Amino acid sequence: MALQTPAAPRPADADPASGGARGGIEPTDDERDALVGRLREAVGAGRLDLAEFDRRAAAAYAASSRSQFAALTADLVPAPPRPPRWTGDAGAVLVRFGPLAITADTVRTPGGSFPLSGSVWRSYDYWQTRRVIPTAAIVAAVLGFFVVPFVSLLFLLVRQDQTTGVVQVCGTDGGRQHVVDLPVTGAAQAHAIHRQVQYVQLLAGR
Repeated sequence: MALQTPAAPRPADADPASGGARGGIEPTDDERDALVGRLREAVGAGRLDLAEFDRRAAAAYAASSRSQFAALTADLVPAPPRPPRWTGDAGAVLVRFGPLAITADTVRTPGGSFPLSGSVWRSYDYWQTRRVIPTAAIVAAVLGFFVVPFVSLLFLLVRQDQTTGVVQVCGTDGGRQHVVDLPVTGAAQAHAIHRQVQYVQLLAGR
């Protein structure tokens, strides 16, 4: 009886279900071009230099599986979305921080104006929220003490949140810095100011 020679074991990286290579299906030419396009955008945004672009572009065209693409873009932070271009009155004030008025292309200050483009905007929290006894509760406790002494003391157990402090907005134009302290009375108001600062920064980066 003839002996049958067992088939040689198939390498794991030759599994047809994985597209012939460990790690996934081989990328198409369109996918390679799309990845190189993302790398080119990163160069334009200053997140990648030309030497590193050349190295990664060559690796993209030599990649044997789609899973290898992830390492080529893992450290590239997506560019923030650009705000819609203002099509209304160029002199209209879009955001105001105290004495600072920001239009689509200019920042107006008490000491003069400067271009919005290229300026840097930041905001900082200098506020806090505490649990305090409302003034009305203190007055009620004092007045009620002469009528119902023990019951009136219950007013002193009343507490409410009280927010004090400012959000500091800083706009830098070259070597000049413009600082405004905006008083806030609640967390929602502070967060709204931070969102406005982020919007102005996006406008300045157009």
